[in-house]
Amino acid sequence: MILNQLNICFYRAKVATQIWLKCYAWTSPTFSTVQHGDLVGHLKQFAGVVSCKKESEMWQTLWCALIFCIRRARNNKIFNNIEVDILKLMEDIKFQSWSWLYHQQPGSNHSIVLWSGNPVASIGGGKVKL
Repeated sequence: MILNQLNICFYRAKVATQIWLKCYAWTSPTFSTVQHGDLVGHLKQFAGVVSCKKESEMWQTLWCALIFCIRRARNNKIFNNIEVDILKLMEDIKFQSWSWLYHQQPGSNHSIVLWSGNPVASIGGGKVKL
């Protein structure tokens, strides 16, 4: 029951669906997929778009940043009556994911500009499996 509520909140809700679609468009404009029906399966699917373990871990970090930012926007809506701005939320996701990746790999050469414009190249230039 709890997993079902999480699926609805972070994956199937209207705003969440819009964000996931924008994220797919941001990460790879040519990437097309049928979204998995639950969060656990979706994480596995999302992390499985590349074959390299390091790149897969970076995709998982991006996925977690999406969930984190969606949850924060949801809480702001519920508790502070702040409307969700999809474009701002997407920018928050880009910054949050970049920040986590940057701190996971001290001394790395992750540029926020490169990350915001082309995360696939920033992750390692690996091809996204279609």
